[in-house]
Amino acid sequence: MTSPHLIQTPAELAAALAALAGAPWIAIDTEFLRERTYYPQLCLVQIASPDLACVIDALCCTDLAAVEEFLADPGRVKIFHAARQDLEALQRVGVAVRNSLFDTQTAATLIGHPDQVSYAWLVERYCEVQLDKSQTRTDWTRRPLTAAQIAYAQDDVRYLGTLYEALRETLLSTGKLEWLWEETAALGSALQSAEDPTEAWRRLRGLAGLAPLAAARGRALAAWRETTAQRLDIPRGWLLRTTS
Repeated sequence: MTSPHLIQTPAELAAALAALAGAPWIAIDTEFLRERTYYPQLCLVQIASPDLACVIDALCCTDLAAVEEFLADPGRVKIFHAARQDLEALQRVGVAVRNSLFDTQTAATLIGHPDQVSYAWLVERYCEVQLDKSQTRTDWTRRPLTAAQIAYAQDDVRYLGTLYEALRETLLSTGKLEWLWEETAALGSALQSAEDPTEAWRRLRGLAGLAPLAAARGRALAAWRETTAQRLDIPRGWLLRTTS
C-alpha cells in the first residue's frame, strides 16, 4: 500500500477514485464530530485498496457525489468496521452505501469473537500490530491536519483488507457468509428508523414494564426529545438525560 495522501480538491478526488477503480475491495472509515450536535459533522473519509490509501478532507471536498457513485457498484465490496455510525455520517452528506457491505465487527461476532469487538483488538489478533491511539480524542474539524492525524486516519483503513480476507475465509468455511450479507443489508433500514422520532422510545429501558398510560407518556416524551434535538441539531442528552 502506498503512503497516504490528503485529498482536498475535486480534481484530486477524481484522480484518486480513478486510481482505486480496479480494486477488488474498498476499505472505508470516517472521522466525524458530534459532541455538540445531533447530526454527525463529517470531517474525513478514508478509502483504501490493496495498493492505495486516500484521506479525503470532507470539509474541503463538500461535494461527495463522485464518492457515492463510486460506492454504488454492487460488484465492489465495501469494508467497514462497526459500520453504523460511519454510514450515518456518510448518509448525512448524501453518500449512501446500499450494497456489498462487509462489516468486520459483525463478521468477527459471527465466528465467535466477543460482541462489539474493537478494530484495534482485531488488528492485534490478525495482523500482530498495535495501533497508535494518540489521536483518539483529536478535534477533526481543526485545520491544517498534522502528519500524525493523517497517519492515524490511514491506520483506520490500512488493515481492514487483511481482516476482511481472514474473516471472510472463516465465514465461508463455517457456512455463515450469507448471514453476514443478510445482517449488513438490513443496516440501511435500521438507520432510517434510528432517526424516526416515533421509534425513539425503543432506546429506553423499562417502558415495557410500565402501566399502559405511563408507557404512552414515556413514548411521547421520547418522541418530543428526538424531534426537538433534530430541529435544534443538539445532542438529545442536552434536553433530557436517561439511564439507558
